[in-house]
Amino acid sequence: MRNSIKDNVKPQYFLERISWLLNYSPNTVYCVVEGKSDVALFGKLLTDNVKFDDCFWGNEYRLFKEIFKDGCGKVETLIKMYDHNHDKYNNRHRLIGIRDKDYEEKPACERIFFCDFCCAEMMVIGNVNCFKAICKEFYCNNMLNCYNNNCSSGLHEIRLSCLKHLESLSRLRKYNYDKQCGYNLTILDTKLNYNDDVNEMNDDIIEELKISNNDKDINKLINIFNYCRKKTGDSSLENLLDITNGHDFSKIFVQMCKKYRSGKYRQEDIERGLRISFNKESFRNTNLYNDLKKYQEKNKLRIVD
Repeated sequence: MRNSIKDNVKPQYFLERISWLLNYSPNTVYCVVEGKSDVALFGKLLTDNVKFDDCFWGNEYRLFKEIFKDGCGKVETLIKMYDHNHDKYNNRHRLIGIRDKDYEEKPACERIFFCDFCCAEMMVIGNVNCFKAICKEFYCNNMLNCYNNNCSSGLHEIRLSCLKHLESLSRLRKYNYDKQCGYNLTILDTKLNYNDDVNEMNDDIIEELKISNNDKDINKLINIFNYCRKKTGDSSLENLLDITNGHDFSKIFVQMCKKYRSGKYRQEDIERGLRISFNKESFRNTNLYNDLKKYQEKNKLRIVD
């Protein structure tokens, strides 16, 4: 159920609240993230003096985003709005943002930090111990036992299989973003289905995209997707982690789990399991941790341990 009260709260309220907190709590760092799942993840990874807010403002977010015409996201919008009122709001160095990298090259400013790889989910999936944990919980134990002599090899194959099944779609998402094509890919939020045969799975994807893009040049979309399909095959693991959407991965992975192990698993269960498996020790091995640590040392703050 949507929170109608929060949907109608003006972003100005968030700015005033952040300003008050930073002014009256000198040791506090305020971190803006993209959603409640990010609050759950980073709330346990950062120090206890870091306070959080997600950036869901309902209709008011769209109105205030018009202030800035550069296509910035929710985290950037709030921080830019705060900076836009720099005469009124102080302690800007203690307002930071963490967001998915998606297909961006670099953050909009030094106070915005990217997750490793494409997004927070892929940052966790990139950690072999975390992926091993959710495989043991949700995937077929017998399948893992097939690799008794080299468990890490089995985990690698399972993870790589998911990534390879999604590679054409991942490349299409990146192409759509880089070239600003404007194709509607949201239908795949609910219509993305796993198939052992990658080609058949890709055929199903293009059929769904035809439905959601019937107002566009379908032949051009098909040609672009076929171009993306031809580019697959030689990508490294790191490159695949870098272009794969985390929700796509968890959606495909949960369907693979159901195929090999009975259970009423949901995508949300997989993503919750990923967050639970990712601890501070795992976090210390990420670029995000190192970036936050450098920033805290430069500004004499406490963000990470």
